Amino acid sequence: MKPQQLVSLLQEKLILVSVSDGSLVVEAEKGAVTAEIAQLIRENKTQLLDYLSDSETQPKRQAITPRTEQYQTFAPLSFSQRRLWFIDQLQQGSAQYNMPALLTVTGKLDLAVAERACQAIIRRHEVLRTVLVDSENGARQHIRENVAFSISQSDLSTLDISTRSQQLDTLIDEELNTPFDLTQDVMMRARYILLAHPGTAQQDGVLLFNMHHIASDGWSIELLSQEFLTLYRAFAKGAANPLPELTIQYADYALWQQTWLQENVLETQLAYWQETLADAPSVHSLPLKQPRPEEKQSAAGCQSFSLDSTLSQQLGAVAQRHQMSPFMLVHSALSWVLAQHSNQQDILIGTPVANRMQSELEPLIGFFVNNLVLRTQTRHATLGDYFAHVRDVHRNAQANQDVPFEQLVERLNVERSLSHDPLFQIMLSMDSEFGVSDQADAGLDGLSFAQYEREIVSLKYDIDIDITPQDEGYTLRWTYDLALFEPNYIETLNRHLNRALQLFCDSAASTALAQLTLMDKQGQQAHLAQLCGPGVPLPSTPVHQLIETRATQSDARIAVKSHEGTLNYQQLNERANQLAHYLRAEHQVGPDTLVGLCVGRSLEMMVAVLGILKAGGAYVPLDPDYPQERLAYMVEDTGLSVVLTQQKVAAMLSNFNVTSVLLDDASQFAGYPISNPDVALSPENLAYVMYTSGSTGNPKGVMISHHNLINFAANCEQRYEITEADNVLQFSTMNFDIFVEEWLATLTQGATLVLRDDDVSLSREAFIAFCDSHAISVASLPTAFWHMLALSETELEALALRLVIVGGEALDKQSVAALKPGFVLLNTYGPTETTVTASGYAISGGYDAPRAVPIGRANVNTATLVLSEQLTLCPPGVVGELYISGQCLASGYLHQPALTAERFIDNPYFDPANPALSARLYKTGDLVRMGADGEIEFVGRSDDQVKIRGFRVELGEIETQLMSHELVESA
Repeated sequence: MKPQQLVSLLQEKLILVSVSDGSLVVEAEKGAVTAEIAQLIRENKTQLLDYLSDSETQPKRQAITPRTEQYQTFAPLSFSQRRLWFIDQLQQGSAQYNMPALLTVTGKLDLAVAERACQAIIRRHEVLRTVLVDSENGARQHIRENVAFSISQSDLSTLDISTRSQQLDTLIDEELNTPFDLTQDVMMRARYILLAHPGTAQQDGVLLFNMHHIASDGWSIELLSQEFLTLYRAFAKGAANPLPELTIQYADYALWQQTWLQENVLETQLAYWQETLADAPSVHSLPLKQPRPEEKQSAAGCQSFSLDSTLSQQLGAVAQRHQMSPFMLVHSALSWVLAQHSNQQDILIGTPVANRMQSELEPLIGFFVNNLVLRTQTRHATLGDYFAHVRDVHRNAQANQDVPFEQLVERLNVERSLSHDPLFQIMLSMDSEFGVSDQADAGLDGLSFAQYEREIVSLKYDIDIDITPQDEGYTLRWTYDLALFEPNYIETLNRHLNRALQLFCDSAASTALAQLTLMDKQGQQAHLAQLCGPGVPLPSTPVHQLIETRATQSDARIAVKSHEGTLNYQQLNERANQLAHYLRAEHQVGPDTLVGLCVGRSLEMMVAVLGILKAGGAYVPLDPDYPQERLAYMVEDTGLSVVLTQQKVAAMLSNFNVTSVLLDDASQFAGYPISNPDVALSPENLAYVMYTSGSTGNPKGVMISHHNLINFAANCEQRYEITEADNVLQFSTMNFDIFVEEWLATLTQGATLVLRDDDVSLSREAFIAFCDSHAISVASLPTAFWHMLALSETELEALALRLVIVGGEALDKQSVAALKPGFVLLNTYGPTETTVTASGYAISGGYDAPRAVPIGRANVNTATLVLSEQLTLCPPGVVGELYISGQCLASGYLHQPALTAERFIDNPYFDPANPALSARLYKTGDLVRMGADGEIEFVGRSDDQVKIRGFRVELGEIETQLMSHELVESA
């Protein structure tokens, strides 16, 4: 094979070859250089050297030479050291960047020899006897000529096994958690902890080395272990130091870095990164168990998982088939999984590179490792397209790896934050275990060393995944921030990563990426069933007939109560019947006729609602406090010809071309029958049209049918368990669909609806007094109002309240931390388009879970589907958009077929045998996820819509100032 062909072949596999000081340098990810590739390189080494040496396209790196006399004692910091120095100053000393290496010692360790070996290592590597000092030009390295060093000792040999084990862990933790003083300390510490085998003269122990990351990296840890064993073996035998002199030191590299990277190399590569990372998200969007703390926490969790052995064996072959390395294949799968979980296609993951591209750097202890940012877009047509993109990401990142990460952060002017790392917060690396081999023989009287098996957890990123190739397969070690993630969530991520890898291995390159899902068919069916609420048979009657039935059963019971007086069920029904007969006779109101309702909170309000429904019409709430512009739009959009109103607000309708019917002029209805009108209505006839916000700045009318209300009544009966003994507070304004919940849940169950006074919403004292004086047992409140109340357990005990229903925005956990026994708070969720609510979560006795309060499970005959952009089911824990199906779905938007078609889409999971899986889905625009317990959790919005005190508001609508009333009056 010609050398240029071999170079191209290696580049396709992301193996870079170059020449440095006459030596061939091979750079690749772990696992990329297979035995066959290594043999191919060895067989063609001479030809490759000749070709690369003569090639003008190869970058010519300046040689690193010893620094001049002026920099012998004081030298500049490397770019990597600058960042750690900055962090150390910011944290005022931290053990976060301690880098330990632990060895089990079997046999008698000669501490004097061990100490001499450590002293030789410190003399050999200047960076270990370097401290940092401030100067006029910033921090500098101060290389000290001589430093004192000794190995600290602890003797646990006299303790019993249990105590000794506990004390050993304590001593190790104490060492690992002790910070280095970067201005004073030797950058390496060592401690020997003596143990003993009970009943024998055999000694053993644990030798612990600890270096600071500012003078070390993973490669350096391995060097330290190797050099210590070599030196100990030599000194124990009385031999001289066998290690060759180093040609350069870390300070030489730092000085070289300042000069070489100031040339075109730095600017060219920085330009690449600036373009690549332009407009990148500053923080990942994975769902957190709680808001991110203002300062990064130190508590870390760690879990290790073994990749299925068969799958592990597949990775190499599949990666080679797609011209990838195993690491790239894992990276592509991880990015895809993170995209599914975060509902974000733009994924940034960091990965370390050794950054020892010159042979003279290989024997040096020091901080050389650099971080590369791998920015992946996970939306592609086919799996092959996605793999090609990932290959390009890796190829380009490796070609521009010389830019120190710290320089990149500075050039991009990334805003510094104490709460998260810049550019990326998730790290992925693949490496083999470093350190000594198991039972490495020191060569003296059976003395041997082995790697000490103890999990050491050091938190540097939100999530750090390390992949270790082993004989039986790959091990994945997840280190994560306990302040941000629960252990079971990390388990879910790992399970989904395994699923993604299996999918990628089993699928052809031509497979549509959108067709791949994180659940198999069996899992999808089980998950779909979890998302569906209970199936309940519904009567095919108009909703007012449920109230008519109550009127015959409980005619003398109080139906509606206010400061004006009361109406029992018979009186309410008869007055509504008279109004219905009047509307049919005088205004030709019939099925689907829209009738405006512009009244204040009053007995007439409830008579009017019921009367319009009995006439066959659908009511349109027109709040008297709305701006004239909004009322004019709603009247025109609905084509209203008649509006029911009161004398005190009728004047505001004078500018509209409508007929006003005064409800408080009872004489005009007196001659009409008190019997129930006989009107032929189907369940699909409209019951009301309620206006909600619109993306164009105009509100949109949501059409709700009698069938929708019958279904919601069934939900209220199941969830609220209201009886005739309940007094239900009527709190909301009629333009807010909670008003529907209040009268429907009350009057269909024979309870009493108590209309509040105007001042009840102004203060918690007024609310408490009103509830107390009227023995209110059930109330439905905007979440913001519940937060304002902040009722204590003592205050709740003094009231008759047994159930409070809240909805409209996220529920603060603190507001439900302590509730009286027997009291239930129901957190509900539901857009107007889904008939008041679609789901609920009951809290009894308080809520102390770390996560946000869920919005719960689906209502009866309703499904709350969490779907991806491709409408595939999102598994538990994965963020997706909430789509709602079932008998709760509105007919659509009045006179807006295009918008209706956009928001009410075909349901790919339609099942005619399941009332929860209707033919249509409503696209909510809300991002949610299902928790491990099956409860839905709200995450955020997928668009620009916001909620202000429970009302959905589009930013465009705020600009038109048509929502001024809703922003002030949420009740």
